[in-house]
Amino acid sequence: MPDTQFIDFTDPEFIDNPYPFYKRLREDHPVYWMERPGGQGSWLISRYEDVSKGLKSKSFSAGGERGTTTLNVLPPEERAEFQGFISLMKKFIMFLDQPKHTKFRKLANKGFTKRNLEPIEAYIQKEAETLIAEIQKKGKAEFQQEYATLLPAMVITEMLGAPQSTREEMVARTNDLAHLLGMGRLTRERLMEIKESYHALHDYFEKHIAELRANPKPNILSALITAQEENTQFTDDQLYANSVGLMLGGHETTRNLLMTGLYNLLIHPDQLQLLRDHPDLLYQAVEEMTRYDSPLQFVGRIAGEDMEMHGQNIAKGDHILFLPGSANRDPSVFENPDEFDIQRDPGKPVKHLAYGAGPHLCLGAPLARMEAHITFRLLLDTFSTIELVPDQKIEWINFPVLRGLVRLDVTCS
Repeated sequence: MPDTQFIDFTDPEFIDNPYPFYKRLREDHPVYWMERPGGQGSWLISRYEDVSKGLKSKSFSAGGERGTTTLNVLPPEERAEFQGFISLMKKFIMFLDQPKHTKFRKLANKGFTKRNLEPIEAYIQKEAETLIAEIQKKGKAEFQQEYATLLPAMVITEMLGAPQSTREEMVARTNDLAHLLGMGRLTRERLMEIKESYHALHDYFEKHIAELRANPKPNILSALITAQEENTQFTDDQLYANSVGLMLGGHETTRNLLMTGLYNLLIHPDQLQLLRDHPDLLYQAVEEMTRYDSPLQFVGRIAGEDMEMHGQNIAKGDHILFLPGSANRDPSVFENPDEFDIQRDPGKPVKHLAYGAGPHLCLGAPLARMEAHITFRLLLDTFSTIELVPDQKIEWINFPVLRGLVRLDVTCS
């Protein structure tokens, strides 16, 4: 594996199973320079200790030129028309550094406190029961369309105070943005579609927020509007952009967690039976689902200073890809890491990095866990048998940053 080799993250072999590749990186090239199209290169950081420290370190920026470099797939003369919407997307909280990140995070956290999540828990339970009842009637489901996409989208739409009638379009639009952030294959035509979707969402939230200013409601956006009125440094563009970001983050990774979690239970029937026999293992089981196939595989950063790591010289401004998907399979931290084991580390603090670490620890992690706990408890309580439809093609989404299944056909009784 030469240090200048170009690795195609969208190669089907990698998409289907990235873990052998990660293993080789951890063992032989823990800090690896990867060339990418358009002259854009990245350092891949794969070992648990390095990923954990890096995500917590102030030496790496979440902003900088991230996003802008995406446009390197285009000829220079075609990049200007996309700079505007990329600049707006860079206002997402995930791209902010201190002190801006700290201020916005403090405001956004108010929407995800235990107190504010209690009412939404009842909503999740009710809607999950309704969706599973529909599956029960038919005795089968394409789990992505009939549950895993619907529930998280319904929940985040409700939390943002948007009408459920807007949900389907907003999910389609945010799926376009996931294509960009997930490092899918990009062309000028695809970027035009993504740009259109971003502006459609931005315009929607601009109007929706104007309505909430006139008539506040008990939801996240009303809380952020109030916070903005008390903090003039929090601009309208930041408010609109982060409304889009909350919609995107609120359903994409949770959908993938529900899909891969169920899939891994079904292909490990001994673990499924163990969970049926010991329902108290549900918390550990959900954490193992999250570790084993992390919904978020990469986290991008920019080196804020010159540094040396494992004999490699990283220059200020270099693009970094920390790999939680690799770190979560590191045998120095997880015994038999390639085994799916719902009894892993009983009674110990969660060690996996699937939700990130440090200041940018996933804002919605408590919500994702809540949706997963409710989902798998209901599935096990409702159905005595859940099985994969035989001979179906298992296809993974073609976004290397995100790990999830395209569809999952199951029978239930």
